[in-house]
Amino acid sequence: QQAYTAMVLANPAGALGVAVDEIVLTRGATEALQVLIAGYNRLRPGDTVLYADIDYDNMITVTRWLEQRRGAQVVSIAMPEPFTHDNVIDAYAQAMARHPQLKLMLLTHVNHRNGMVLPVAEISRLARARGIDVIVDTAHGFGQLDMTIPDLQADFVGINLHKWIGAPVGVGAAYIRRGRVADIDPYMGEQRGEKAGDDIRT
Repeated sequence: QQAYTAMVLANPAGALGVAVDEIVLTRGATEALQVLIAGYNRLRPGDTVLYADIDYDNMITVTRWLEQRRGAQVVSIAMPEPFTHDNVIDAYAQAMARHPQLKLMLLTHVNHRNGMVLPVAEISRLARARGIDVIVDTAHGFGQLDMTIPDLQADFVGINLHKWIGAPVGVGAAYIRRGRVADIDPYMGEQRGEKAGDDIRT
């Protein structure tokens, strides 16, 4: 079973620049991001989660769900208009400084509303320096931009494979960097095997 799964994942993993044990196929980027956001288990009551006002509506909904599920304080950032590289970076830097309990941020790589390409890697590095995790929505990034997942400098990424890559409709992927699998709960009550380790597929 694992050998077959590895064979199926070899091409997408290679294109994404990751190992086969770091991605799992999903029914689109929406499911991938729902798994990552809802399953993120490092939040404690009182921790803060941040999203942007122009993020994808379904992702905003599941992010706000963390208030009920994890007891987190969920806040939003208003993206500057007109946006520039520097004022976007500054907006996120100010948000990080303003919310000392910030633990998780949702970042949309290529925005579906206005086409803005977010400087995800730079924001991710700022977040990492403060101990903040990011979950990246690259549903419209991979396939439109010359990129691989490591370029994003993020440990958790939701990907679309059917919009720009040519996979059958309803195919996406979730990426979890090796060593971080335990920080995402198993999906919909599935149990991890005793020897699951860092393999996202188990």
